Amino acid sequence: MTDHISRVILDCSSEDIIFVPNPGNAGDSFIAHCTYNFFDSIDLKYSIGQISKIYDDKVIICGGGGSLVEPYRGMYEFIKRNKVRGNRIIVLPQSIRAYPDMISMLDDADHVYCREKKSFDYVNDHSAGCNVHLAHDMAFSWDPKTTLRKIGRESYFQISDMELLLRNSKRIIRKWTHSLKNSDKSTLVCYRNDVERTSIKLPFDNFDMSQLFSADNLEREQSLWATWHMMSMISSFDTICTNRLHVAIMALLLKKK
Repeated sequence: MTDHISRVILDCSSEDIIFVPNPGNAGDSFIAHCTYNFFDSIDLKYSIGQISKIYDDKVIICGGGGSLVEPYRGMYEFIKRNKVRGNRIIVLPQSIRAYPDMISMLDDADHVYCREKKSFDYVNDHSAGCNVHLAHDMAFSWDPKTTLRKIGRESYFQISDMELLLRNSKRIIRKWTHSLKNSDKSTLVCYRNDVERTSIKLPFDNFDMSQLFSADNLEREQSLWATWHMMSMISSFDTICTNRLHVAIMALLLKKK
C-alpha cells in the first residue's frame, strides 16, 4: 500500500525533509502515529515541523487526513505560504474537495496522494501539473503490535511531562465517566459531536473519542498515547457504532463488529 509513497520519499532522502502533521483530533493523532511508524520502517531521516511556520528550500511532507476541505484552512494556508519559498511538497493521503487556488500552485516536483476517487478527480481537474495518486489512508498501515511495543517503553504518569500527564489523567477520568453511563457493556457508541456532526440523535452514553482523546500536539509521543487510548477503549467492546472514519478503521483492524 505504501510502496509508491516510500519510493517518492526516499528519492528525496538526500535533501532536508520536514514532516508537518495534520492538526486535529485523536483520529489525526492515529494517522500521525501510523506515519511515524511508516517513517521508522523506511529509516527516514526528517525533522518535525509546525503548520504555523515558513520553510525555505526543503522537502515538506504534509500529514494525511481530511484537512483540505471546508471549513478547515490550516493546511491549505501552510501549503500556499511554503510552496512559493522553493519547497517541494508531498501531501500524504488526504480528502481534498476545496482550495483549487492552492492545488493550481503545485507543479511536477510535487506529489499529492488522495484517499478516494472523488478527491483524485478533484485534484486532477484543478492541477497545473503536479503528480496525483490514489492511496489508502495511512491508518490502514497500522500494526497494533508496534503500538503495544512502543507504549511498553513509556511511563503512564510521566512527571517530567506535565502536559502529557494532565492529558492522560483527563482521558482516564473520561473513560471512567463513560463506564458509569454505559448500560450496554458490549457496545461502544461513538458518534461525532463536532462541527461535522450529522443529524443522528446522540444517545446518553455517546463517547466521541476522537474529541475526548485528542492530544495537545501531534508529535511522536503525544500521537502514540492518543492512539493507545483509542485502542484500549475499542478493545474493551465487541461492537462499535460510529460515524468517525478512524474509529471505524481501528475497530476494523482490531476485528470488531
